Amino acid sequence: MIHLSDIVREYPDFRLALDLSVTREELVTLLGHSGSGKTTTLRILAGFEKAHRGSIILNGRDVTNLPPEERGLGYVFQDYTLFPHLDVSQNIAYGLRVQGRPRPEQRHRVEELLELVGLGGFGKRPVHTLSGGEQQRVAVARALAPGPEALLLDEPFSAIDPERRASLRRHLLRVQRELRIPTVFVTHSRTEALYLSDRIFLLRQGILEDQGTPLELYERPRTEYAARFLGAANIIPGMFNAPGSATDKRPHMIRPEHLRLDSRGPLSGRVTEEGYYGSWWEYKVETSLGELTLTTRQNLSRGELIRLDLPREHQIPLEPSPGT
Repeated sequence: MIHLSDIVREYPDFRLALDLSVTREELVTLLGHSGSGKTTTLRILAGFEKAHRGSIILNGRDVTNLPPEERGLGYVFQDYTLFPHLDVSQNIAYGLRVQGRPRPEQRHRVEELLELVGLGGFGKRPVHTLSGGEQQRVAVARALAPGPEALLLDEPFSAIDPERRASLRRHLLRVQRELRIPTVFVTHSRTEALYLSDRIFLLRQGILEDQGTPLELYERPRTEYAARFLGAANIIPGMFNAPGSATDKRPHMIRPEHLRLDSRGPLSGRVTEEGYYGSWWEYKVETSLGELTLTTRQNLSRGELIRLDLPREHQIPLEPSPGT
């Protein structure tokens, strides 16, 4: 459905170079720290910026040199950019008016979208009376109104307080699944990426560091950077305790929840720090492999000597980052 091929965009102090594709009905996330190239990629796809090299194919159509209004994409900006002098219905209907749709069709489409985003009955409200989360949903409805071929969202939850983000994530996922519209979502939040995505593209300094489903990136990241970005990660210098096989000296990752307390485990350590998080404890454990992080439901004491097992199937070999 969407294919960015051999895209290159150069700035005096930054270079973006990547290939990526999005299939029909798929929600993909561009994930990364600020300055990694996420929004630049989205803006190139939308036509707001032009790549120095490469092509953009949307549903079999080459749109590389088309202006944004001819690409058939819906775009939700970080600050929503709602029109303050228009009410909710008028904001949503804006693209339909530009298209010259008949007024009865506009009214029907607006009511349909208000119900879809959970704002039925809000049509006549001034936008300044809405909460941030409600404004975000209006912005999504406005982007969807003209019937775009794909939906692009640039950190749409960044201005929303953390307590409301979970609800908004559920709303967005329900809308995307109901419409089955290919969606590209930009965020720096691993929580949002893991919850929403069919696939994640992890960007770092303008290149694609890793990609895959949320489960693949969390359980089997390709690089140390990807391992640490997706969650707490213990990095050990080579495969530990692999009897009957050649020693793999590549660095390996094991998640804190995959370490096992075992009185006969091959690795000893001493608890140096502890933290309680309601449903689990997190401990720092000093071992011969360095300091490891352990999460468990068991209550340990600071200074306690423990033994650990590092299950071989959870020791994931890591490769150098691309371009290094």
